[in-house]
Amino acid sequence: MKNNATYSNDYHLYLAAGQAMLLFSLILNSCSILPSSGFVASTAVLESTSTPGINIELTENSLTQTIQANGSGVIETWQPMGSGTPENICSARAEAGKPFDITIPDGTELLPGQSFNKTWRLVNSGTCAWDAGYSLVWFSGTFMSSQEKVPFVQEVKPGESVDVNVLMTAPLEPGEFQSNWKLSNEESELFGIGPNGDSPFWVRVKVLPEVLPTPGVTVTPTALPMVFSSGGSMMVLDDGFDLDNGLQNPVTGIDVYLRQLETGELVLIPVNGAGFALAESEPSLFYCQNVIMSNHSVLLSAIPVDQKLCYLTDLGLPGMLNILQVQIQEKFIEIDYTTWVIP
Repeated sequence: MKNNATYSNDYHLYLAAGQAMLLFSLILNSCSILPSSGFVASTAVLESTSTPGINIELTENSLTQTIQANGSGVIETWQPMGSGTPENICSARAEAGKPFDITIPDGTELLPGQSFNKTWRLVNSGTCAWDAGYSLVWFSGTFMSSQEKVPFVQEVKPGESVDVNVLMTAPLEPGEFQSNWKLSNEESELFGIGPNGDSPFWVRVKVLPEVLPTPGVTVTPTALPMVFSSGGSMMVLDDGFDLDNGLQNPVTGIDVYLRQLETGELVLIPVNGAGFALAESEPSLFYCQNVIMSNHSVLLSAIPVDQKLCYLTDLGLPGMLNILQVQIQEKFIEIDYTTWVIP
């Protein structure tokens, strides 16, 4: 019969063997609960502890298994390999600048087939820089340009503004026409202005009937038309001009004023019964006598430099006005004119 000491030693041996088997089983079983890939394992030895046991901890980003036996333990930690971060994606948005319509305000009157430059001022209100991969593109409405896409020629950073323009030609038929445009990013995704950043912006013009001599009217032009008055002048903002006598700001007899719209555009406004009509390159007395005059204002940015206008003065005399230069910033224009005597 074994003594108590021998029995105690055997008991501890059996207990140690059982704990060793339990430890081995747990290690094997732990392999089945761990992810097969995408984790990195690290091992550390614990200092002696008085309480043997098993502790398994599972956290969001790592799996930790602690096995304690016979006063010592092993910690194995598996952590995800390279979680990575989402790629930063910027947003492309725009808003209308101030002023928005730099040229050709809504309702501008044009002749059939007349060329014009439409310019908008846009602000980059997104987080993407507009570079050469961005474009101004035709979206809907009347197509009045030779280009459906106009690429950006300079970078526009977020918060900056840019004036974008496209060369257009008025339709040949009279009427009101609207052409809608948007912006396109490098992935050809369209965006615009407005609260949701998807509204188009547009140009809206009114094409007048073609100016032709009145049918059935036969007028024999004189070989040398008689000139009633002629000369040149510099008109500054709010100046009035008498085309009959060539007087600047007279008390009476003013035929035209130089005014400025809220958009900053300069216009010529006929007054006191005077009228204008866009003319051919070098209109004659015969031509200006037979065109249809209008009392509408003439938007100077919508016509090219050296454009000729036929006119009718407040005294009923025909004439030809030549726009030599237009200085919007300095707010003045240079003209020369010829007023003829009716034969």
